[in-house]
Amino acid sequence: MLVCGEKLPFNIVTRPVFRRFCLALNPSIENRLIKSRSTLVSHIRNVYEFYRDQLKTKLQKATSMIHFSADLWSSPNHISLLGVHVQLVDENYTLRNLLIGLPECQSNHSGPQQASYILDIIKWFDIGKNLGYFTGDNAGSNDTCLRAISAALEEEFEVSCPALFCTSIPSDLLL
Repeated sequence: MLVCGEKLPFNIVTRPVFRRFCLALNPSIENRLIKSRSTLVSHIRNVYEFYRDQLKTKLQKATSMIHFSADLWSSPNHISLLGVHVQLVDENYTLRNLLIGLPECQSNHSGPQQASYILDIIKWFDIGKNLGYFTGDNAGSNDTCLRAISAALEEEFEVSCPALFCTSIPSDLLL
């Protein structure tokens, strides 16, 4: 999918030039083209839900620690999404980069709130004991996010995380 794979904006599906391009490739899909951003988001969620169990199995079979990157985006229509991305070596000893979560941040964007979304993902995939480094951009909320994650991991998974660091990386290089 172009939006996820090539980081194109959701509203590309509403652009006439994109629609004409798709129809030039296959004229018979005219009534099947996605027409709105919200439909596209719904489609992406459905595909994610369909493959989530396979992703969980892949994460649990990782031969390396699982390293996280996270970045918060706000769309022009004020929808905020937290992209949670992992890097790992899989069971076939292949380096993998995977988007494992894209929760919508409904209310505030504080570090502890972001941590709760990331912790929910860690719990769902049951990978709390196989975590490596966390990398984020230089947003001020990342330090409090990592402190909250560290405390929760020590409490819930009995994993000691004395030195979680927020690495300053330009946002356009994350995910």
